[in-house]
Amino acid sequence: MGERRVLVIGARNDRFGRLDFVEPVTRDLHRTVTDSELGACGPALAGGQDLLINDAATCSRIKAALRAAIQAAAADQATLFVYFLGHGHLEDEDLYLIGSDTPGPEQVDSESAVPIGQLVKEALRQHSTIDGLMLVLDACHVGAAITDPVPGLLRTGLAVRMEILAAARGDETVSRGCFTRSLIGLLNRGSTMTADEYLRAYDEHSRLRLVAPPDCNDMPEAIHVSLRGSPDAGLWLGRNHVADIRPSLMGSTDAAEVARLTRNFVHTPYFDQLMALRLSGQSPIAISGGAGVGKSALLSALGRASVAGEFGLDALVTVHPGETLADIAERLRPQLELSTDYAAAAIRWMSDLPSVEVEATPVFDRVISGPMANLMNSARILVGVDSVDLLSTLERRRLFESFPRRPGAALIVAGREVPDAPAQINLPDRDAENVHIFLDIIVDDNDARAHISRASDGDWLLARILAGLWRAGRYRYDGELPSNNLDEVFNWAFAVAIEGAPNAPTEGVLAILATAQVGPSMPYE
Repeated sequence: MGERRVLVIGARNDRFGRLDFVEPVTRDLHRTVTDSELGACGPALAGGQDLLINDAATCSRIKAALRAAIQAAAADQATLFVYFLGHGHLEDEDLYLIGSDTPGPEQVDSESAVPIGQLVKEALRQHSTIDGLMLVLDACHVGAAITDPVPGLLRTGLAVRMEILAAARGDETVSRGCFTRSLIGLLNRGSTMTADEYLRAYDEHSRLRLVAPPDCNDMPEAIHVSLRGSPDAGLWLGRNHVADIRPSLMGSTDAAEVARLTRNFVHTPYFDQLMALRLSGQSPIAISGGAGVGKSALLSALGRASVAGEFGLDALVTVHPGETLADIAERLRPQLELSTDYAAAAIRWMSDLPSVEVEATPVFDRVISGPMANLMNSARILVGVDSVDLLSTLERRRLFESFPRRPGAALIVAGREVPDAPAQINLPDRDAENVHIFLDIIVDDNDARAHISRASDGDWLLARILAGLWRAGRYRYDGELPSNNLDEVFNWAFAVAIEGAPNAPTEGVLAILATAQVGPSMPYE
């Protein structure tokens, strides 16, 4: 259980167009995904079988290998990755992968080609104990086949978690293997843009263009679809050996949030103000402001090694609705225990008390108050607590009081309103200069960027939503400014979501979000 297995297929068929690059790119991909430090996958089939290439990639062999690989992974409750490079064919709503022996474009059916949706659906129905399946497809027409949410591939009845990562091109060609070559580059180099120790398709599909080879600068954004997803990281693409995160946060539940929130981090004067307060010995420091102004991003930036350096966070936690100080302490504990200063303080605190009294001490005092009161003056500990406004006033004050005034020990919190913190950084709802810098980073179309900048008028939330619509290919301005009314823009985004995925439970998801408490996370996974 927990094994990662791979089947790599490179099928060249010149009857559908010459793809001279298939063999070298497929072999390079296979070498990368089976490297224990990169893709970390073992062979999908007994006897080390994990590669079908060129003449060996016939339709019958591809079908047999796929069925056998899914069956074997299900038997061992393993995860399976299937990579395909070659031609694809779309017939009505049905997607076919082309084998090396498929006769030609006029003779594509379930006998002469690989009906990938039907095959995978049937195999998963029979072998539902598989831990997960990832299809990575670099073939013509795949992008059109897996949207909405996946007609022609998997309509209903999927009982296991599955992800699809695919190339997308307007002219429906496989385009020099750019998608696969970019993926190989990502796995080999890692991503310094994320704080996550794993490379996930969810995070990285929109960044493949940034690592594309020089002759692939016209490559469009890849498409990623997740079905019956899981909160664990079992379907990660590879290890990220250059993760930009403070060591103590690595592997914590908030590490992924650090990566998400700082993906397009803008170094503003408020960050300099925060660092100045930190270096002056102020504590607690509160970052406050309205929805979408960047409170969590500013706090999370201290979790990235490249941003905060040695003055970054030693521990970070986000308060969830209904949590107590004891819950927070338990989630901070494994991060804090990596600090030698904290570990020494905890030992000093425990040595002054009988073991019976230590065990009877409340969790928060045992993990936070006691050790913090025993820190040496030379100790350096920085703890971050996001959404601190979800705590009651009494709990928040108790949290603040547990951090002594020592030069190296500090608490930084974030929330919409935190009036009881002695040091404050208030982020404005409108920040035209820094919103413009943010748009320069994520919108590379000059006209669209200018329109979004004028429409958002320095409003962070409006700018993020409009930029998201542009990145999704749904931003249409035609020379006129879109609405700068937040309600209208939200309605526009909702309409785009529903239109883009009419079979998905979009309205149900929105209803859940509308009833959730204020904060960056939901009460339950």
